[in-house]
Amino acid sequence: MGLLKQPDQDKIIQLCDTLVSQLPDEKCTLLGESKGDNDKIIKLFIRKTDRKEFDIFTELEFFLFANDTLDVTFSHQNLLFPSTSQIAELVRKVVNRMGKDDDGKGYLKESEENKIQDKSWAGRSWQRKAALPVSIYIDQEDDNFAGNLCMDIQRISKR
Repeated sequence: MGLLKQPDQDKIIQLCDTLVSQLPDEKCTLLGESKGDNDKIIKLFIRKTDRKEFDIFTELEFFLFANDTLDVTFSHQNLLFPSTSQIAELVRKVVNRMGKDDDGKGYLKESEENKIQDKSWAGRSWQRKAALPVSIYIDQEDDNFAGNLCMDIQRISKR
């Protein structure tokens, strides 16, 4: 049985099914719990990966909601920032599966590659066009991920 029930299941399932369908596992560390809507518990976990997911990411942070759905942030926690070609390949994989992003952009352009190099790239988002929202960006705000490449995948159903 697949991880997602959304109509575009086949577009993104190959990117995250194996890893996400197993979460949380024994390699996850519970960072905390909070109450969400209707006082239901939301658990925050972190997990270091044994290998680089998507050839880039070394860590993931995820929220497990009471309705058994996940919001996952893949991040690159390493002194070496991913190369522009690695990020271009990640965007290419997502574009090939999800289509153009919310702004109608496809593969990376040279102007974006220059912004990636100086870590000022705004990123890409597939929030409005997909049942499974995906974002790729350089985090500029979160103390834990600041300056790191991140990819968010939201509302993944484990059922």
